[in-house]
Amino acid sequence: MRRLYLSLQSDYLITLLLNLLSGLILVWLGLYSVVAAALVLILIFLQWLAGRRMRRFRRIRVTTASVQPRRGLIVLVSVGPPPTAAEEAIRAHLERLEYCWLIVGPGEGEGSPQENAKRIIREYSQYKGRQIHFKQEELNNPDNPEAVYYLVQRIYTEARDYGLSEADLIADYTGGTKSMTAGMVLACATREDRDMQYMKPRALTSDGRADPSQGADPVLVDLKFLHPWSPPSPREAGGGTPHGG
Repeated sequence: MRRLYLSLQSDYLITLLLNLLSGLILVWLGLYSVVAAALVLILIFLQWLAGRRMRRFRRIRVTTASVQPRRGLIVLVSVGPPPTAAEEAIRAHLERLEYCWLIVGPGEGEGSPQENAKRIIREYSQYKGRQIHFKQEELNNPDNPEAVYYLVQRIYTEARDYGLSEADLIADYTGGTKSMTAGMVLACATREDRDMQYMKPRALTSDGRADPSQGADPVLVDLKFLHPWSPPSPREAGGGTPHGG
């Protein structure tokens, strides 16, 4: 009799433990399901939020309209003999130009960015009896787009101290390295009022390079933030923008 009682008691305890264990498993599975569902909802929300932010930036319009001279100019100084792309850009704005920021990489000697910057400041600081203020901004690594990005952001902030609005400035990305161009474009893309330009050569040499003797004209690159987005027409979508070194 005692043996039967112990057997029944053991069966009862085992059944109880199994019920408790199964209950805990169901609770754990339920919690994991809730957590998994919450994570899915969070991911969906983040994806929706990112899509909404990206919809703000839908079109880059390159217009052939002439660029009106600005009071402020940001240029990337290149390696090479004069006239450089930075110099061509400065000439296009001389009639109104008051402040010009030269973003300059390392290097010394004839044709280096440092030497070209010094020559530009020497030759263009005075125009028709009016002073143009040049500010030379040094880059330790011209292949670091992040450094250029933050430098251009700082220049726009600094320009306010001289009474210049963002619409008073224009950034020319023709010169410099490709990484310098990338940093400048990314910085200008953060605000609608930050216009950009590139210098389009008037003529090319037989090997397809810009002919410096013929000069160049600025082409406006106008960033538009549109709501809602509509695809550009074939005429608006056509064409490309050359990159000069």
